[in-house]
Amino acid sequence: QADHLKRMTAEIKQRTKMKVQLMVNERFHSAFLELKKYAASNSEELKSPVLRLLQIEGWLEKHIKKTNR
Repeated sequence: QADHLKRMTAEIKQRTKMKVQLMVNERFHSAFLELKKYAASNSEELKSPVLRLLQIEGWLEKHIKKTNR
């Protein structure tokens, strides 16, 4: 899998001249939690569908914690 990811990032760099930074395992999880925290801390409707989903999920998580007391 690592070789496949290296080939894929090299191809993206060659086609688009953009460098791709891979994030796996703990690093990905950390970045994901940071995005989730960002989304939950914003009260306006976010334009990114992924961030909007994380925002709604964060509100749901808070609601569930309140109802389970």
